[in-house]
Amino acid sequence: MKTILAIPLLLMLNSCTPSDTSSNKIAESQREMLNQAKDAGATLEQAARQRQQQIDESTSE
Repeated sequence: MKTILAIPLLLMLNSCTPSDTSSNKIAESQREMLNQAKDAGATLEQAARQRQQQIDESTSE
């Protein structure tokens, strides 16, 4: 008896849930901004290494 009631209930709940995967699109802009921030951080680190290398070369002369 319980399974007879459970099957229609599950079917109704399944039909109420959205089928599109728009949840992936919600965080897409945040992921893009995070990747841009990582790229900017890598660029700043490279510039800092080059600056330190120039300082080291100028002080060792």
